Amino acid sequence: MTQDVSVAHGETVSLGRVEGRLDVAHGGSIRAAEGNLVVVSGEARFRGSANIDCDFECAGLTVERAGKLAVSGDLTVHGKVDVSNAVSVRGLMKAETIDVGGRLTARSVSCKRMRVGGIAEVWELLEAGLVEVGGKIESKGTLKVEELRVGGQADIGGGSIKGIVNVGGKFRSSAKLEFGELQVFGACSLAPGSKGMKIDASGKLEAKGDLECEVVEIAGVASVEGNLTTSRTEVRGKLDVAGSLRASGGLDASGVSQVGGVFEGQSLKVAGRFSAKRALVSSGAEIYGRAETREGLKAATVRIGSGTVCTGPIVGETVEVGESGPGVSAFFWGQRLRVQAGTSRVDDVYATKVSLGPGSRAGHIYAATVSLGPGCDVDAVTYVDELKVTEHVKIAHPVQKVDRLKEPPL
Repeated sequence: MTQDVSVAHGETVSLGRVEGRLDVAHGGSIRAAEGNLVVVSGEARFRGSANIDCDFECAGLTVERAGKLAVSGDLTVHGKVDVSNAVSVRGLMKAETIDVGGRLTARSVSCKRMRVGGIAEVWELLEAGLVEVGGKIESKGTLKVEELRVGGQADIGGGSIKGIVNVGGKFRSSAKLEFGELQVFGACSLAPGSKGMKIDASGKLEAKGDLECEVVEIAGVASVEGNLTTSRTEVRGKLDVAGSLRASGGLDASGVSQVGGVFEGQSLKVAGRFSAKRALVSSGAEIYGRAETREGLKAATVRIGSGTVCTGPIVGETVEVGESGPGVSAFFWGQRLRVQAGTSRVDDVYATKVSLGPGSRAGHIYAATVSLGPGCDVDAVTYVDELKVTEHVKIAHPVQKVDRLKEPPL
């Protein structure tokens, strides 16, 4: 038998199980008649601010008139939670969907969809399908979320966000996070050991330790305090990796790329500045601007553009220096860079075939065949099969023809 219950303005009522609907006026309070649980089989509607001093369970819950609902225990809603202003739950808040206009505070939340217009605070576990927050979310415990969208700031712990993470302002994780696609348009900070499928950052990205991500696309500034492991990395700005960078599909960078350790990848394309302890490229490397590899650059094919300066030995099957077009344009932090054509300079070169364009400078060349264009200036040449020299070429030391070249340093 259905028996609806009403609670008057400012009244405190002790309840057990309500077979029907509960209607609470502004300032009302609910307590448990026995134990610590009140169950409402129907909808619970609050006509303003109210207190629930126990665990509470109902089919649906609505808080009207800019009211604030405070629950001292767990809140279980089998349908929808619709709060015009604010709700605070000291225990677990569980529902199908949660829609809060202003502020949500809870120890833990479990739902299919959570939408908060202002601020969301979850202390321990946040488990949800879609989470949308207009202002700020602070959830420093564990996350098990399918998709997270935040208009302003997200300050979270660790766990997993399987789908898209879209943040308009600042995003920070304080523990290891596994994510699908991270879209950040302001500032992003990731905890050590975080892993993801894709990062698309147009502002500032900071990883506090090692980071693994299939695709990294940066249009701004990115720094990784440990190692960066990716399939493909694209940089239009600045990338600073304190450890090593392993990009199985390659690095395509316009601007500045600094790697403290070793770079390894299928390809390397740089328009701007690149530095690493050592660069090991399985396919081709193209450098336009300036590159420094303290222990050397090794690739199957190496092309050094006109006006480019490379320090460190170069090792490859085919090495071309200073034979590119009139220059390369690139963008760095919203500004256009222009790498001017001019004299190309490289250190020692070890290859099967080496060709230097007009006016290029090189250290000692070790190759089977060597071709030196007009005006080249070379320290020394050691070759096996053929040496082609054009006009106005300077070779500081006597040329050596040998049967076998020395082993390269890489």
